[in-house]
Amino acid sequence: MPGGRMTIPPSVGDLPYEQDLTGCLENIPEKTFDTALNNVATALDGLRREYRNGGLPHLDVPLNDDDLEELRDVAARLSDDSRHIMVFGTGGSSLGGQALQQIAQLVRSRKGQQRPQGPELHFLDNLESPWVDRRLMQMDPAATRFLVISKSGNTAETVTKTIMAIEFMKRAGLEDEITRRMVIVTEDAAGDNALRRLAADFGLRVVEHPKDIGGRYSVLTVVGMLPAILLGLDPKKIRAGAAEVVRQVLNGDAPQRIAPAAGAAMQCALIAHRHIAAMITMPYTSRLRLFAAWLQQLWAESLGKEGFGTLPVTAVGPVDQHSQLQLYMDGPNDKLFNLIHIARSPESFRIPEQYTAYNKDLAGLQVSDLTSAQQQGTTQALLNRGRFVRVFHLSNVSERPIGALFMHFMIETILVARMRRIDPFNQPAVEELKDWTRRFLPQR
Repeated sequence: MPGGRMTIPPSVGDLPYEQDLTGCLENIPEKTFDTALNNVATALDGLRREYRNGGLPHLDVPLNDDDLEELRDVAARLSDDSRHIMVFGTGGSSLGGQALQQIAQLVRSRKGQQRPQGPELHFLDNLESPWVDRRLMQMDPAATRFLVISKSGNTAETVTKTIMAIEFMKRAGLEDEITRRMVIVTEDAAGDNALRRLAADFGLRVVEHPKDIGGRYSVLTVVGMLPAILLGLDPKKIRAGAAEVVRQVLNGDAPQRIAPAAGAAMQCALIAHRHIAAMITMPYTSRLRLFAAWLQQLWAESLGKEGFGTLPVTAVGPVDQHSQLQLYMDGPNDKLFNLIHIARSPESFRIPEQYTAYNKDLAGLQVSDLTSAQQQGTTQALLNRGRFVRVFHLSNVSERPIGALFMHFMIETILVARMRRIDPFNQPAVEELKDWTRRFLPQR
């Protein structure tokens, strides 16, 4: 594919984001990138073929909204007469929902809403006792509902917290109301499923988790869309953004014209030629910090196998300019930087001119002028040091762009795995960890 890298456009089609690979491709020999493009073309053909044969349901999820009516009904049930919803899940069953919660806060502020119009969501993703116990005791039992998410239904942390919540309601004298205060999201598995047995014993409503979509790829399913509805976000818009990326992937174009495919080729070329060891994702808004954490799990758990993988690191601008950037600019040049630029907001606070004596550079400027200059300055400073920088440009942080970015990185991850002949959907080391944990449990 001669000259392939020169044909990579900064933006392809009508996607809700722009991906600029210039800061990476300038540091990759053209022959190396052409080889990567040929390899990703093969992976892309295989992905399309698998999809046509009924595989990869991940790509189907955003293309239909048949499940949303049920999810709205479940959301109404959880919201009825409640002020708080405790969400139990861990890893992929929680991080996507938490990322959406941060985005919902930004969407509300843009609409002038200070607080959520419905109940407040509390994500308890880590099992810590007595912290979880105390957190439950702080809640008003009569105004609290529970949403439990686990694909297998046997995740030890999630099952434990579910039992704690049931006992919490019993102690509050609400045993007869448990059935309407808790909803379980889990798969319809033929084997053992602790959450399904709890649901049967306590009469709990169960919403089906897709069998063939693992937790870290499930944000566009019920796992993320039910919290999105509870948060006041529009799940159709989230999926619509993701669907735009899927259609670009399936339309038959060459990989350099498909954003996640071009990204996957760039990743593999950098790893092969520059021995990249880490991937730093740094959005210039705190409201995408947990999106970066979601990507961290997706990348690490999907690709960290058989001695392969780059270390995903979460940062956020501009605050981490003051904690990590010294290393990034002056340390080993073995990192890829995903910088997410947010368009300057015309509505941010303006510093009055009367403060010129304190800082003449800032007086009269809006806060967004400073943060916009910082994200541009960081990009150029890294490029000036020969660092490998990919930039995503977003006009705003809302449902459609975040849905597109979720899907972009899921597909990019799958393509990198296929290029390296790695299964992106299993996690054998995690299963080994679970086995060791069971061995250290006290024997009864």
